[in-house]
Amino acid sequence: MRLVTSSSLRPRSRAVVLFLSLSILAFLTRVAPCGADEASSWLAEFEAAYECGDVAEYGVLLAPEFRFHFGDAENRSRRPEGWNKEEELASYVNLHRGVVREDGTRLPRAAEIDVQMAGVRAGPDPEFAGSVDHILVFVQAATLSIRFEDGRRVVDTAPHAFHLVRGRAIGRDGDEAETWFALKWIERPTDAPVLLAALGAGAEGAESTGDGADDTGGAADAATLAGMQAALPPRGLLWPNPVRAGRGVALAFDLVGAAAEVSLEVFDVRGRALAHVGPVRESAGRRVLTWGGRDDAGCAVPAGVYFVRARLGDREARHRVVVLR
Repeated sequence: MRLVTSSSLRPRSRAVVLFLSLSILAFLTRVAPCGADEASSWLAEFEAAYECGDVAEYGVLLAPEFRFHFGDAENRSRRPEGWNKEEELASYVNLHRGVVREDGTRLPRAAEIDVQMAGVRAGPDPEFAGSVDHILVFVQAATLSIRFEDGRRVVDTAPHAFHLVRGRAIGRDGDEAETWFALKWIERPTDAPVLLAALGAGAEGAESTGDGADDTGGAADAATLAGMQAALPPRGLLWPNPVRAGRGVALAFDLVGAAAEVSLEVFDVRGRALAHVGPVRESAGRRVLTWGGRDDAGCAVPAGVYFVRARLGDREARHRVVVLR
């Protein structure tokens, strides 16, 4: 899901992009490869920046050559090359501040944005074989929840791929620091099975970031890959499992036939209902529901065993999930 709002505020965005681009130095020569901690840190910064509405804070995470590639067929067909950093920043500003489109209709500003990442893998970027200055971060289930000022809420969960490049930046105090920039962001990558295979159990250097990824040495990724390539089990596929406390798990499932309501309920070992997701109405196809690892009051659940009950149209599925410290 992507809100295409870049038609306005371009002069302002050009100035912002110029300012941000001047703050980014030439990329470094090769040094030690990026590990899980660095990928996890970049994702945490991305989540916080996307939610907060500070365009300068968000912009410094994107490389000057940044490209965003759309996940829906209509925009992919209309803009096969995606859009650049300037357009991404313009869309970001419009999302957080609202915008009046050329036809006079007004898109209200986002009053609240929440980003949750589940099932994260990181490793060498197959597009830059042998380079230690490029990494691929694959998020198996990224959930974007937006509540607009008019009360409307939009929620979407999909896989996302981030191609990162190493570089140096100048901070506001004038000091230089090594950091990572997003070179390319792909929503619903069509080559997801290939990317997961590259980062799977047999991929040298592939690492779990700890951001909801499992501790089973790649088992969750193998299951996810199988789920993407073939029909999912009737109960759906829950990953990652186990999951770190405060992070999310996603249930992928195939909804067959007519549109139907789907929902999740999470129970502790005493049978108490702690969290609810949905119900939401979904059309037929492969769908994902995500539980963010928190109860209905917004507090992260403690480590332990929990049970997830999914209502998928006329089906009911139950899963056991282990939350780690």
